[in-house]
Order: sequence, then C-alpha cells, then structure tokens
Amino acid sequence: MKKNIYVIYHSEKHKDIREKREHKSNLEYFQQIYQNTYNIKFIKDTDTIIPNLKNEIIVIGIQSRNFKFQPDYNVNKIISFDRERTDFGKLVTDKWFAYLFLKENNINTIPTSHLGFIKHEPITKSELPVIIKSRTGANGKDVYLINTPREVYDCYKTIMVTNREEIIDYIKQPFIDTSLGSDIRILCIGDKIFSYERNNPNDFRSNIALGASFKIKKLNEVQMEGTKKIIQLVQKKFPEYNHLIGIDIFNDDTFQVIELNSNPGMHGPINLFGDKFIQELTKFFKL
Repeated sequence: MKKNIYVIYHSEKHKDIREKREHKSNLEYFQQIYQNTYNIKFIKDTDTIIPNLKNEIIVIGIQSRNFKFQPDYNVNKIISFDRERTDFGKLVTDKWFAYLFLKENNINTIPTSHLGFIKHEPITKSELPVIIKSRTGANGKDVYLINTPREVYDCYKTIMVTNREEIIDYIKQPFIDTSLGSDIRILCIGDKIFSYERNNPNDFRSNIALGASFKIKKLNEVQMEGTKKIIQLVQKKFPEYNHLIGIDIFNDDTFQVIELNSNPGMHGPINLFGDKFIQELTKFFKL
C-alpha cells in the first residue's frame, strides 16, 4: 500500500509568472518523480489549519507561509523546499545576507548595496545602469533594470503600487553588460555539481521561467574551485542541513557570484541531466 505525501504549497506565490510559463513547475516535477511510489495530495497553505495527519504520513512544505499544524499532529517526516525559517535558509533566500556571507569568506561576488524598503537610499546618476531586486525574490520577480534617472522614478512608483500590501526589502547591484539575459546556473545537491548556461535574448533576466533557453555548461578550473569552496563553507557552517543550492555566476571564464538560490527551478536540470539528476534529487529528499 502506498504511503501518502501531503504537499503544502503557496497558491499565490509568483502567480503572474506561473500563468505565463510553458514548462512544468517544481511541484509538477516532484509529482512526476514520485507519483508511482506515493499517493500525492496537495493542500493550499490558505487552508491555514492542516488537519491532524496519521502516523507514517510524510508532509512536505513547499513555499508555504500561512499554514499551521494542529498541536497534536504526528507525522513521519517534514521536508521543505522553503527554508526561510532556518539559519541556513537565510543564506539561500536572503540575497543581502548571502552577499555578506560570501564577502566575509573571500568569495568573489558582485558589489551589492542594501536599499532597504526602497526609499531609504537614493540612486545617483553615476550609478546607472543599475539592477534593483528584492532581497528575497525568485523566478525573476521584483527585479528591475534601470538605465536613466527617469526610470528610477518609474521603478519606485511601480514598486510602491504593485507591492502596496506587501513590504519588500530591496538591494541594488551594478548592471554588467555581459550579463544581459545570460548567466551560468550551478546547482549543488550536497557535493554533487550540475552546471548549465541560460540565455534569454528577449529579457535582461536569464530565468528559464521567463523564457530563457538552457544547455549544459562545463565549468572551468576556476569556476569549479569556487563552487567547491562555497559547498565546503556551507557544509561547515550548517552541518545539520541537507544542502540544495543554486549559484548564479556570470557567463564568462571568471567565478563571480551574482546570487544564491534556495529553490532553483527543476525544468532545466531534469531535461539536461535526466536520471542522473533525479537520482541525486531523491537522495536529497530522503523519502
């Protein structure tokens, strides 16, 4: 008899991006991988109170925010894609925290400044062009390329209107010409490394969720050394956690980190690396 997996998900997160996306979401890939082994049942986190689940049930929280378990729930295991509530989660979900961690450990990373809640620090003409992004964003959401002083005003206005009901903290980074719609995504599952480049001729953002193409990219010696150093630092700093990390670097011969990711999309690596990647992913989940 199959065990049940209750997948708790955030029904509204990045809804506008999901509606435009042509490929499967992480949730759908998860279902595809495990549907022959488990009964998979989905619960929206808007259901706030998760019913008491029987022993041996596995519960997986994915990008969920609002739900609460009944006090007497008894489950076999909880695994979460969304780790913002943990110390390790801060590293891979908070871009400002990640920047400070990388700088402290002498990892080459793009200069980053903390804008706070968008009004706290002005952007000067000499800084343009510049990237403004949410310090906890994903899938290319809440990322803005600003080229002119007028666009600074337009960007601030857009942010204030679209995020009126949600307080979002921002960072800024200089725009690098070679990064226009292109980067290298390095996906680390434990000490296993999968790397591929992403290119989007129609957008300055290289997210696959926004239409970027992707292909396998072999890392050079400098890039592999930098990747292994980050893995070692994370394993030493957070030995109690399983580690799944996305590292974004510039698509050139250097190793300069743009940002870290907590919940990198599965569409690219599953299609590029197939069973090899899925095997490592199932080891990570430890179901």
